[in-house]
Amino acid sequence: MLKLMRQQKSSLCPQCSIVSVGSYETSDYATRSSVVSTNNWISDKHNMGMSIDREAWSQLKACAETFCKFDDYNWDWSLQFSGMTCWKAPIQVLYARTSRVFHIGQCGIHHKGTCDPSKIVEDVNQQLAGAKLFPSEISLESVGGVKMVPKPNGGWGDPRDHKLCMSFIQ
Repeated sequence: MLKLMRQQKSSLCPQCSIVSVGSYETSDYATRSSVVSTNNWISDKHNMGMSIDREAWSQLKACAETFCKFDDYNWDWSLQFSGMTCWKAPIQVLYARTSRVFHIGQCGIHHKGTCDPSKIVEDVNQQLAGAKLFPSEISLESVGGVKMVPKPNGGWGDPRDHKLCMSFIQ
């Protein structure tokens, strides 16, 4: 699916600098596995199974200080912030409407109450029953753009973290 999306990106969404096969949306795999959409890249919707192109990497490098010094411990929020405040234009994504990547770590630090990881895996397996994960063609279903500049959650204020991040980007 990723290969097919990358091959057709220039005709479906030439301005998209991120292609993502992961999504938190739930959709009918039997009927919608070949559907892709475009949108502004939103960290809590499009941060799984993504690839960036050379232009996105160049933009990230040009905005390294904005990215590395945003006081949030989540890389995706830092990317969204730098994309909304520093990049030439908001980051655009071409993404699969039926995810090929699943987040099964909901039982982590942000979860309240009881959580059973095996139940999460069972739910994913049920979603995938009868799925056609590798279509030969894809169709575009456009979604309206959303713009949201995130507020920092903290946890990334140490200058040593900033320095380390900058060393990776340069």
